Amino acid sequence: MNDIVVIRNDIVVTDSRTVATFFDKEHRNVTRDIENIITDLKAVDTEESPSNQHTLKNERISQFFIKDKYVDDGGRNRKMYWLTEDGFNLLAMGF
Repeated sequence: MNDIVVIRNDIVVTDSRTVATFFDKEHRNVTRDIENIITDLKAVDTEESPSNQHTLKNERISQFFIKDKYVDDGGRNRKMYWLTEDGFNLLAMGF
């Protein structure tokens, strides 16, 4: 297995593919779970400050998850997420 955590832009992160492998889950289910958390975070931010929704959503989400892509074995671009320590903790609590 690749490194479980790496440093990207001076932040310790792991990625959704590594998390899926580590927890023996399908990657599509891990990304679904991450996207559910993102939806929940957006809802909370909207409730807390409806006048500044866009900025709050982006700042809050990037503290936990950063969307990216990878190329699969068939040469197709697929989505993935980088998870900060806090993002990993949010996700793993649901497992």
